[in-house]
Amino acid sequence: MTTPSARSTAWLAPALVLLTTLVVYARTLGFQFVFDDTMFILSNPFVHSASNIPRFFTEPVWSGIVIAQKNYYRPVFLLWVLANYSVFGTHAAAWHGTALLLHCLNTFLVYLVALRLVREPLAAGVGTALFALHPVQAETVSWICCTNDLLASFFVLVSLLSYLRARESSGGRSVACWVVSAVSYAAGALSKEPAIALPILFVLHEWSGRPASRSSEESTVAFRFSANLAMASYFAVAVAYSLFRRIALGSFLGSVQPPIGHSTEVLTIPSVLVTYLGHLFWPVNLSPFYDVAYQTAVSASGVLLPVLLLVILAAFPVWAAVRSASARFAVAWSVLFWAPALHIAAFPRGELVHDRFLYLPMAGIGMLAAMGFASASSPARISESIARPGNTLTYACAALLLALALISARQTGYWSNNYELFRRGVEIAPLNGIAAGNLGIEYLKAGDRAMAAELLRRADALNPDIWEADKEQAYAHFLAGRYQEAEQALGVALVTRPNDGFCHFLLGLTYLKTGHPAQAVDEARRAVALSPREPGLHYGLANILEATGDLTGAREEYRAELALRPDHQPSLDRVRELDQRLGAIPPPR
Repeated sequence: MTTPSARSTAWLAPALVLLTTLVVYARTLGFQFVFDDTMFILSNPFVHSASNIPRFFTEPVWSGIVIAQKNYYRPVFLLWVLANYSVFGTHAAAWHGTALLLHCLNTFLVYLVALRLVREPLAAGVGTALFALHPVQAETVSWICCTNDLLASFFVLVSLLSYLRARESSGGRSVACWVVSAVSYAAGALSKEPAIALPILFVLHEWSGRPASRSSEESTVAFRFSANLAMASYFAVAVAYSLFRRIALGSFLGSVQPPIGHSTEVLTIPSVLVTYLGHLFWPVNLSPFYDVAYQTAVSASGVLLPVLLLVILAAFPVWAAVRSASARFAVAWSVLFWAPALHIAAFPRGELVHDRFLYLPMAGIGMLAAMGFASASSPARISESIARPGNTLTYACAALLLALALISARQTGYWSNNYELFRRGVEIAPLNGIAAGNLGIEYLKAGDRAMAAELLRRADALNPDIWEADKEQAYAHFLAGRYQEAEQALGVALVTRPNDGFCHFLLGLTYLKTGHPAQAVDEARRAVALSPREPGLHYGLANILEATGDLTGAREEYRAELALRPDHQPSLDRVRELDQRLGAIPPPR
């Protein structure tokens, strides 16, 4: 029988963890929209209107962004963004508040799962605190665009707990739990891709003797049949998800061309794993960007040594999984939800490691830590009340968790604004072109063109393909009427490509739209001077001159266009009309 003291401990442990989590991450409420938030949320009409909801289910998540990869399918995440935008608009504090709320909910749900596995409130609290307070979670909680990880984790945990309740219940209550579990699983998969693996975890749970179940009684044949029938519903959802994903992306994995081949991917995975493990064991130099090199050939330092380290580090979880069904479940959780992050060929070049990919796997690592704590404390047994003096292990874990909480609080600060974020990125990953380029943009906004030029040229040298895309993105902004964003993108492109006539011309059109006619003419003339034989530029300059009232200059530019394209009908029409208005002046011979 559970004593009142034990019951109070069962709730005191998660309450302390949640309170600490709120204290650590409360500062995020004062953070800005950063990095992709601006492009994906603030400047993306695709997520601003409910009329686009049907498209959320038939198009990629980045459908509204021209230069983004189109290999992600996350309609529930899009619904979340639309709901937040409809309620909170551009108030960043509210967006950060909903992200923190999701993290707290996930923390409580992880506690409930851990408590089922170890049956010890204090041990479950220690494992949950590791999940909630580890510094690798700072990226996911602090960055609004990472809400997809928070959503997917929430629905996965709800689906798991509902599945366990369904297995322990009967009648209508059991059916209701199965429905909630299946619907939550679908929502998780539609929030982020790793959640699709959840049914495999259910199967492993059954095969391992149901370690997270509160009932140890054998179920009847009829019950096992109904449970297996319900289990089939998860795989039906997975099939339906795969079909919708294929329709939206053109294929299950999308149509993005991988930046590396299979052999390079396989050779690089060991060093990627070692990097992640380094962040778990020594989380002091975390960043949104990391310099992890691709491995194109077998080498001692790049491949063999990481493999050896992985074999050594895998010994403990393998040993634990052999000895305990609960440990097998926790290890399987971490492996299943971590595995998609190792398909590095699906990511843009240089984007091999991101701490947000550890968010859901950290729940399994927290469960495993709870089991380790319970096992290490079993000779003396944990006291039923946290208020009583604990043993040395308890104090040591408390000190470790406090240190992690302090590091997390410091780590979140790098996500407060774009300057701090990209400065940290350049500091930790000096060879990352995205970090250098974005920091250059921040200096450009601040008016420091010398530092901006240095960083943007470095970015262009490190990753020319990405920064060439600024021209395309600027054109997309211009066509959508987002002239401020177009001007910024063109400013970046012209730092690295100062002799690009098209960029100068498009900047001229942008200035015209924003009410700066003199600058518009200057940029258009510069474009013509750089590319005098380029069809269309004289005609475009003529349009700008005509719009600013310089009809004589416009007629000369229309005639210059006709010298390149004698049959260009729009130029012929404009010359005739201007001749009538100004008086016919024969073109110079």
